Amino acid sequence: MQSYITDTFSHFTFIHKDELDKDFVADYLKMADVIVLETVERNVDSVGTMADRVITALQ
Repeated sequence: MQSYITDTFSHFTFIHKDELDKDFVADYLKMADVIVLETVERNVDSVGTMADRVITALQ
């Protein structure tokens, strides 16, 4: 997905899932027009947790 994003958007920030609870990430999320949560099939159970962290950071 990274090549699609870099070809389509002029500005983007990739944030690893382990960084989603950090204070500085909240500023990036609040400025975002689009948020993409990406995972591999073996980690599909973690998408809900990632989404919860994004929602918490946006509050």
